[in-house]
Amino acid sequence: MNETEQTDLHWLWDNAMLMYRLHHHFSSDVGKYFSYLYSLMLNLPSTNEINSDTDYKVWIKKDTEIVCSQIYLDDNNQTFTTSFNLGEPYFERNYAVVDKRIAQAGRRLGILLKSLKPETPYSSCDTVRSSRFVIIIILSIVNYCHSYKN
Repeated sequence: MNETEQTDLHWLWDNAMLMYRLHHHFSSDVGKYFSYLYSLMLNLPSTNEINSDTDYKVWIKKDTEIVCSQIYLDDNNQTFTTSFNLGEPYFERNYAVVDKRIAQAGRRLGILLKSLKPETPYSSCDTVRSSRFVIIIILSIVNYCHSYKN
């Protein structure tokens, strides 16, 4: 954020925003960020939207809505042109989206992993453990990618 070098928008969303959030809001403490994301995942509301955790078509629709309504808008909430700058306003407007999507990904992958072993009775504790593991993996990958780029 607020750097003058060019970057790929995917890199920004998949790595740079996470690392910026980790460094600026969690004092570079991955454990604190994990605890926050894990708590967020556990507290996702139980609505029809959440019950669609196994329906990838709903995920795609929601992703498209987010892209069109938030991601391709610059610091001034204007649609990107061929050249644009993204800084603190962009990050502040969007970091909650990143956090929520990580929490949802953890929950969804936990449900998927749990479904791979159907002979055991379903337990929400098993899904929570699987989801916790997924968030750890996501943060580890982001940390590795960040250190690899630098």
